[in-house]
Amino acid sequence: MDDKSHISDDSTKKQLLEENLRLKHLLQQYNIDYKKQETRVSLDSDIFQKARSASKLAYWYYHLENGKLDCTIEAYKILELNHLEKINGEKVLQSIHPESLEGFVTEMKQKLEKENQFDISTRFVVTDGSVKFLSFKVIVERDEQNKPITISGTVADITEDYFTFNNLKNNEKLFRSLFINLTDIFIILEVVKDSDGNITDYIYKDVNPSYEMKVGKTKAEVIQKKLSNQSALFQQLSPLLQLSVIAGQPQQDRLYIQQLDSFFDILIYSPSENNLATIWRDVTLMVEAESSLRESEEKYRQIFSIGSDALFMFDFLSGRIIDVNPTGSSLFGYSKFSLQKMLFTQLSVTPEKLKEEIIKEKTLLYDFSFIKNDLSVFPVEVSLSYFNWSGRKVSVASVRDISERISAQENLVKSEQKFKQLFNFSNDAILIIKNYHIIEFNQKSVSLFGISAENLSNNTLWNLSPSKQQGNEDSRAKAVEYIQSTLLGNQLQFEWVFKLPNQSTFFADIKLSPIIVGKDKLVQVIVRDISPQKASQKELIMREELWKSALQTSNTGIVDWNVINNEVFFSPVFEKMLGYEEGELSPKIEEYLNRVHTDDLEPLNRAINDYLLAKSNQFLFEYRVRCKNGTYKWLHSKGKIYSYNDHGKVERVIISNIDITKQKIQAEKTSEELHRYSFANSISQLGYWELDIKTMIVSGNQNTFSILGFDNTEQLSLRQIEKTIHPEDQQNFIGQLLSKTELSAHDYIFRIVWGNTTQYILSRSRPVRNTKNILTGFKGTFQNISTLKEDTVSIINSKKLLDNVLDNLHGAIQVVLDGKIIFTNAKATDISGHQSKDIYNQNITPLSITVAEDVSMVKKIAETVITNPLRRENAEVRIETKNGRFKWIKLHVSSIEIKNSKALLYEFIDISSRKKAEQELQFSEKQYKSIVYNSRTAIAVVNTKREIIFANNAFETISGIGLDEIKSKSLDQIFSKNETEDITKAITEILQSGSKQFVSEFDQLGNNKLMIRMTIIPVETKENEIDYLIFYIEDIEKEAKTILALNEENNISQRFSQQAPYGFAIANSKNEVLRYNPTFAEDVNLQSKTKVTLNEIEAIFPYLNQLNSSLIDDNFHIAYETESSTTKNLSIEIKGQTIDNEKLFFIYTSDITKKKQHTDNLFYQAERFKGIFDNSPIGIVLVDKNRNIIISNHLFGKHLGSESHKMNFTKIDSYIDTQYLNEFISQFAQLFTGIISSFQQTIKPNIPNNENQWIAASISIVKDSFGDSRYAIMVVDDISKIKNDEKELVANEKILTLRYVGQSFGHQFNNLMMGIYGNAYLLNKNLRNTQLSRYSETLLTSTSQASELTHKLLLFSEKNNNLNVLLGSNNLINEIISSIKIPQSITLQTVLNHKNEVITGDMSQLKRALNYILENAVESMPNSGQLTIETNIAYFEQEANEANKEIIKGKYLRIVVSDTGEGIAPQLISKIFDPFFSTKPSGHNIGLGLPMAKKIVNEHNGFIKVYSTPAQGSSFNIYLPIIDSSKNITSIQPDEQRLVKGSAKILLIDDEEIVRIITAELLSELGYDVYSFASGKNALTFYKDNHSTINLVLLDKHMPDMDGFEVYKEMKTINNEVKVVLLTGLEIDDEIKGLFSQNLCGCIQKPVSIEKLSSSIAEALYKNEL
Repeated sequence: MDDKSHISDDSTKKQLLEENLRLKHLLQQYNIDYKKQETRVSLDSDIFQKARSASKLAYWYYHLENGKLDCTIEAYKILELNHLEKINGEKVLQSIHPESLEGFVTEMKQKLEKENQFDISTRFVVTDGSVKFLSFKVIVERDEQNKPITISGTVADITEDYFTFNNLKNNEKLFRSLFINLTDIFIILEVVKDSDGNITDYIYKDVNPSYEMKVGKTKAEVIQKKLSNQSALFQQLSPLLQLSVIAGQPQQDRLYIQQLDSFFDILIYSPSENNLATIWRDVTLMVEAESSLRESEEKYRQIFSIGSDALFMFDFLSGRIIDVNPTGSSLFGYSKFSLQKMLFTQLSVTPEKLKEEIIKEKTLLYDFSFIKNDLSVFPVEVSLSYFNWSGRKVSVASVRDISERISAQENLVKSEQKFKQLFNFSNDAILIIKNYHIIEFNQKSVSLFGISAENLSNNTLWNLSPSKQQGNEDSRAKAVEYIQSTLLGNQLQFEWVFKLPNQSTFFADIKLSPIIVGKDKLVQVIVRDISPQKASQKELIMREELWKSALQTSNTGIVDWNVINNEVFFSPVFEKMLGYEEGELSPKIEEYLNRVHTDDLEPLNRAINDYLLAKSNQFLFEYRVRCKNGTYKWLHSKGKIYSYNDHGKVERVIISNIDITKQKIQAEKTSEELHRYSFANSISQLGYWELDIKTMIVSGNQNTFSILGFDNTEQLSLRQIEKTIHPEDQQNFIGQLLSKTELSAHDYIFRIVWGNTTQYILSRSRPVRNTKNILTGFKGTFQNISTLKEDTVSIINSKKLLDNVLDNLHGAIQVVLDGKIIFTNAKATDISGHQSKDIYNQNITPLSITVAEDVSMVKKIAETVITNPLRRENAEVRIETKNGRFKWIKLHVSSIEIKNSKALLYEFIDISSRKKAEQELQFSEKQYKSIVYNSRTAIAVVNTKREIIFANNAFETISGIGLDEIKSKSLDQIFSKNETEDITKAITEILQSGSKQFVSEFDQLGNNKLMIRMTIIPVETKENEIDYLIFYIEDIEKEAKTILALNEENNISQRFSQQAPYGFAIANSKNEVLRYNPTFAEDVNLQSKTKVTLNEIEAIFPYLNQLNSSLIDDNFHIAYETESSTTKNLSIEIKGQTIDNEKLFFIYTSDITKKKQHTDNLFYQAERFKGIFDNSPIGIVLVDKNRNIIISNHLFGKHLGSESHKMNFTKIDSYIDTQYLNEFISQFAQLFTGIISSFQQTIKPNIPNNENQWIAASISIVKDSFGDSRYAIMVVDDISKIKNDEKELVANEKILTLRYVGQSFGHQFNNLMMGIYGNAYLLNKNLRNTQLSRYSETLLTSTSQASELTHKLLLFSEKNNNLNVLLGSNNLINEIISSIKIPQSITLQTVLNHKNEVITGDMSQLKRALNYILENAVESMPNSGQLTIETNIAYFEQEANEANKEIIKGKYLRIVVSDTGEGIAPQLISKIFDPFFSTKPSGHNIGLGLPMAKKIVNEHNGFIKVYSTPAQGSSFNIYLPIIDSSKNITSIQPDEQRLVKGSAKILLIDDEEIVRIITAELLSELGYDVYSFASGKNALTFYKDNHSTINLVLLDKHMPDMDGFEVYKEMKTINNEVKVVLLTGLEIDDEIKGLFSQNLCGCIQKPVSIEKLSSSIAEALYKNEL
């Protein structure tokens, strides 16, 4: 390797030249400074020795080998040993406290192995038996083998500091424990002010656990954070906080905290300067209860007072009017006072008839006319309800004036033509479908489909379409499917292909909507031609593909070559690149090739041909091309085939060209420059080297290896070089050579040995990193500097040794002579922050940086030691460091004599941490003490003798006993006898549960009864011992009363709701009526009997076939009306729903006899068009040319935030947001000028406080019979509704897919898996202990995983009937914990906080559900983390409600699975239980685990709640209901994993050959004789002849010729004692097991492992013996 290979660039050459100059300067400076350094070291050594002898430092020195110990007088004094006696290390160890000795020795040994300087403390027993706490600072000296030989350092007595700190710590612990266990939220804030003293913010200083639990943020997340970061909370609390600071008085208010969705009573006060304590008590329940009462009253008041109907309350017996709303007074023209003197029946034209109906307690009355005060008569509709109120029966009547309704019915016929005009002149085709056929259509439909009205009438959608739709779907089947879905109440929108008479097709956007006209259920179809948009879209796609291809292949000059005709297109950039104008080059390939350099032409042609013939997968080439001026340019070309012709031959090639001429020229220049630099380097005496850290090989120029004593070599290993290093320098050579300093080159002097001579080498080096900032090696230089005097090296090393001793002393040392510093050590720099040179130059002494308040103290002790040389004074003072911060130091001052003058010796150590801890503990104690005293929760601390040792102000208030008097009393003197007994029981249980809470009445002095909630919490200060108990007592009297009042209100509401004037019944899929109310029985003329079926009910019987048809599912819904001349006319609505896997029908009836009599006279045609208009799923409006609304339907009014009847004859402008109005007006004007015939626009309605409403509007012109444009029709639709429907449809399809897959393929798939498993097992057995065994083991594992996936799918289609087994909760948890398999990188913690409770369920399914959740937790921690399983008991007092539909009142076992993994984004939590949803990478997780877990838990009447914080982890809370603990618990035996062999004869029957063969092989492996048959009939023949020798039948449940049950029945006729084990790929429920009676000895689900097979067969054969 030559020198050239080591020099990479110009910058390296410049660096080498700079190195030469710098080194020469460095050597000159060494010679100049030599004398100065020698003088300085001598002076420093003299100062240090005198300072040490005079400072009275407690200094010691210990030799580890000979045990010799030397100490200063001060050390003897601290250790209280006689300094005249010789002592050793053993003597010191004997004085260490026995309880601390072992720990001290162990810690000392550990630190001696790893550290060169450390601190260690211990307890020390002095001669009088008292104990001191000592702190040692240790410096270690080591030999060449790095073995410790001596240790030295200082010792300090920290006894006083220790006890002061410990006392503060204990006091702080007591009050902090009170603070932590309070149920109220506590927050401590620090006030932040600006330079003018104005409050700008508040900083969190502390929060208690209640804050963490209720707010959901940990203490670490908020401490030292600004309150203003939570802007909403800051705005709410700022006025109250600021008032508390300004007024200096506590402030209190009730606030609703939005982020917690709760109400709090908040108390704020200042426990210390610039600090605020806030106490939050959650009063949400009380506020909600009060609000509920107010709302209930307000609701009644509003309904009664401002209802649109006239409302009367009257006495049922007398008919006297008790109350009437303002509408009633206004309607009848009487005052309220006058009406209250009248009877309700007096308002009727026929009072006696009305009275008769009321006595019958009718709920809805027609055919009545009432009379007003002015004697005018009007028709009414009366609704009545009856209930008990204040001890008497009353009735509430709602009277509605139906004059307008009757008038509207009369005008309905007149409006038919108007609606028909809207229908016919729509810009879209509108079809009305009944029974799949078109019964009505508008004019646009005839023109769009191009056929006559006669041919369009009674036609179908599929006859107007090609046979197949997009995606090869059958048009007829798809159309029927869409229409059926619409008839069920769904609105659909999709694209469809229609055909015209000339067989051409067009694309259309179709919207299907259900409408009801009279008795008919119809489908409205809106068809919009979108063929032009489709064509434009296709053209755009083609253009996009073309431009994409061009952009991908050209980055500079483009050559487009047509290979077929050899024509070429040169881009303007390419022509300009060669010096030509655009279009100047001839468009032929020859023009291109003739310009290529003759040396490059043949290789270029070869590269092009190879690419065209597919011999090469890419075309990349660099070559020279002649320019217009005759010069050549280098081009880098890249080619791509763009298209092929119909015969598959290449048609077009795109070649992109980049000019690389400059790069080529620069490369040649660089080569010449490197050659010149190599020559310069050869005459230099500087050695240049590089080290590759991967190979540890050093390469360099010849000078490098000549300096090191090697000849004729270009590279050496680092170890080879190390052998030439002087023995004393070898230890540090590599570390110094490879220093990783980044700021500058690292200098290092080392010695090498040449024969008998020693040479000094100066090395300079720096690290080398790649583009990813990864260290790859080092570069540097060597130069021989042996001509320098060896004394220079000696002086430097001596100076370093002395500096090291001084810098490693326990504290800082400064010597001040005549007011100036003559010595300082490095520790002074560490403490003060000033550099050593600044300390000397600026004369920075402890006195000069001491704060003003402490200066006089320092001056005084300095004067004392100067006048009294034998004294040594000390003080604790504050200093200001260089960065402006303040520190506490412990300062020792003494005097020493230097050159016959007295100098001051200052020694000081940094005690800021200790001072800060003391101040924080003092502040914390005061702070928490203030919080506890001011808490509104009554708190008392009781010792183990039941004596009260502390109580706060609230306790004094609630007990009525003064604080001074309370502290002299015991619990028995405060509480009544009964309460004392309860408390005693609670204390006894504390050791088991950790806390106890109960509700009790408390006798306050003065005989006042209080309802309180008491919580007792133990506090341990010694291991396993309770020192005292904390009592938290809350007054819940008001809360209890409020809840009672709310319950009473709910009871009244429930009684009122039972008076509903409609019939209600529930029936099952067998048509049995399970429940009905009296109104239903009356409506359907049902006679009282115990068992009723739907077949007996005349009004429902005609619809039974529809109920029992295959269309019934959870979306099933029918509604119809009955007609009869003898019985009632009814409105009947039936809804289907599956509950607990049982299909139920909910039937609602309403008597509409009177209503039918009022509506039968309406004209059908008018009703049809009115129905289309009013019931249309889209909003419709007719607008004149001045934009005035002529008529609109209700949905249009709803979409635009108004009511349609109020919008008529108003301007449409006022209902459109101003941002979209100008565009609307502009396009609307173009409609009436004939510029456009229609337009579409997305519009935001002008609805106050509603930013989320958007509509799509389509507006087209309507012309009259003369062709004049008089009106515009506008159709609007709610865009968001469609999206929600699409989302719901996708979710339903996922569930249906799971059920279909599970039911259809589960059995067949498990049969296949059985074959795979058996072959894998046998293969693994034969390959055991071979290199191939790992493949068979992997196959076994994969089979198990595939089986688990199939089981998940089966669970979606199977019902679990094994849910009534009694299980012990501890058994369940222990089973789960024992089966957990987690990676070693994850730690597992279990916290079981409950006794053994009884639950019901299927143990295997519950284990499976929890394992799914555990698997999810483990997968969320791919690297490491903590998995926690915690159990406790939860109580739910409230029944299920809208917010918590799954919760049932009662006691639950709560199992909490927590992880510290990735967490779940808030927007994804609602999706995690969706089938196939997963956040894991594709292929990693199918997304069925969590849905299966939820399904299993729900089947056990439980539920799951999920809490998660991204990047912090998730918590899954599983709740399972607990039942009566007196029940017997089923014990759970662990699964047997050993193989149990036998010698019985087994008859195997399975139609699947692979299953039969594998099962027979496995049974033979276990020692059994097996007779296998594929047919049940053949097996029966064999069994009839050999049943006496057959011990067991292994039988497949599902077989084609004879089902397994049929085979069993035949065998039982042969042998009544036949033993059967079922083998199946599906779940076996209890119903199937019952069919086999007691002969069934077991069930095995395929695929089955040999372990499971062996244990199941053994149990079936020998269970009586086992």
